[in-house]
Amino acid sequence: MVIPENVDMGPETGHGIIEWLDKNIGNRVIYLPVEIDGQPLIIKSTHLISRQGGIEIRLDTGALSLDLPMHLMSICQAYPCRLWLQGTWGPIVSRSMPTGKPVFAVRKVGGVFETETPRVLLMR
Repeated sequence: MVIPENVDMGPETGHGIIEWLDKNIGNRVIYLPVEIDGQPLIIKSTHLISRQGGIEIRLDTGALSLDLPMHLMSICQAYPCRLWLQGTWGPIVSRSMPTGKPVFAVRKVGGVFETETPRVLLMR
């Protein structure tokens, strides 16, 4: 994905990033690098991409116009699929997701995550 001009570079994802997101993001729109494992039309797991290994997260996709697997059909040629997702940190409705794993509310599917440094991108 070509990094949009209207973003600021946030911290690299890795140790401590969940706590940083919980403390600093609020309702700010961000891009996160996410790895989705599964197959066409089935998502088995999702991880925040990090140099130290994936950090398991849950995706809240209620704000998308189509189910996430439908969006992925034109982007993901193989699985696991690594891409940028735009959204907000935390569930859209606080009771809509089971507790346990951190939640990212997806609002838009970005492009493929290639060789960029895995980091948070902050929308201006």
